[in-house]
Amino acid sequence: MEFSVKIKSPILAEVHVKANLDDLEKAKEKAYQNFSKKIKVPGFRIGMAPLELIKKQLNEDVVFEEAVKILGAEAIDRIINEANPKPLHIPKLKVEKAEKGKSIEFSSEYEYFPNIQLKKYKKLDVRVPEVIYDSTIVDDIVLEYRKQRPVYLPKEMEDPAKNIVEENNAVLLDLNIIKNKKDIYHKPEYVFYINDSSDKLIPQLKENLLNKKVGDEIEYSTKFPENKFFKKASNKEVIVKAKILEIRYPTEPEVNDEFAHYMGFESLDAMKDFITKKLKSQIDNYEENTIFEGIIKEIINKNHFEIPEYLLDRYFDEILKKIEYDYKQLDPRITVDLGFLAFITNRKEEDVEKEIRETALYRARQDLIIKWIVENENLNASDEEIDKKILEMFQSDKINQEEKQKYLKNVELREKIENMIVNQKLVNFFIRNNDIKKDEKISVKKLYKEGVIKI
Repeated sequence: MEFSVKIKSPILAEVHVKANLDDLEKAKEKAYQNFSKKIKVPGFRIGMAPLELIKKQLNEDVVFEEAVKILGAEAIDRIINEANPKPLHIPKLKVEKAEKGKSIEFSSEYEYFPNIQLKKYKKLDVRVPEVIYDSTIVDDIVLEYRKQRPVYLPKEMEDPAKNIVEENNAVLLDLNIIKNKKDIYHKPEYVFYINDSSDKLIPQLKENLLNKKVGDEIEYSTKFPENKFFKKASNKEVIVKAKILEIRYPTEPEVNDEFAHYMGFESLDAMKDFITKKLKSQIDNYEENTIFEGIIKEIINKNHFEIPEYLLDRYFDEILKKIEYDYKQLDPRITVDLGFLAFITNRKEEDVEKEIRETALYRARQDLIIKWIVENENLNASDEEIDKKILEMFQSDKINQEEKQKYLKNVELREKIENMIVNQKLVNFFIRNNDIKKDEKISVKKLYKEGVIKI
């Protein structure tokens, strides 16, 4: 079998395959073998009849057709393993000539990875924003934590009518969950928070507690959903009984060492120091990312190359799957497609598809550019560098030899660390070899408010 490849474009090739008469005869023998496993011959079990008897029962046209299919499969296998450039996907063969007693010819087009050659990726002029740090943001974040972590105090209003369970209260309960007249859970001092998520924890408890007062008792029947906190009650019909021991209301705590300790820090100063270091680390990451993205955009603008449709489709599908994964965290029943995204964004399907395809095209180009620069500038991560980083992360002086080896041999961890090292080398390379200037000023408070910087 012979084949030849003709380059039609920087991403598209055409292959021609010619199977000679000898190839055809061998394929026909394989066809007979295939049929022998299926055809029933009187006096023989299936697959046990002599091949000569099988041949007498088979129509020559059927055998020829099967032989052509076998040759096509063999041709595809050879193209995938031997063709240069290597196909990105399994080629779809077209039969060009198939006549008895003559050579069989196939043809196909396939896409391949573009052999990019970047000409402009150094000495680029890139403008990035300058982050203005304001130390008062630390106090702002502390006050934000204060609002997010209220303390609950006993509700002791002068007007007894106000000492009832209301939204955002915490209720101390003597709680029983009963199945078949037996307690499967008894929690004598269980704190239940009245909020929008209450029913996910214990169904209907919120509605039964609202407007009740200390000393009141409730009892009702309900069915629990799948519940990791009350596993014995999951998917079961149960009786919920509870007595209200205390009603508490939320209030913002004082910002002091006691509050910092509640948040997991030794002191308020230690808490502020942690926030400061975290912020500055996030600012460094933001600046590196903006440099990286700015230079990648410049390289894309100055170096045009085509992207195979097959590769573009793969990136498109990956983006769609990531969007679906994010939505399923909110509701596992959601199925994400272009129609769904068009509906929730109030846009046309074609506009949504165009936007995702543009993102897919950008990411495909970015990845090919990164791959080329890493290989041509020798920015790969060595095994020694990966080992060193892993041992630094896990404080090698505090773990035994067995644990060290476990971390060092973890394939997923090594891949993650390798990417991290390569990305840092790439950023450093970009900074060294390009003209990066800071122009637009942006405050750290704005970045924090927009969620670009997080603690």
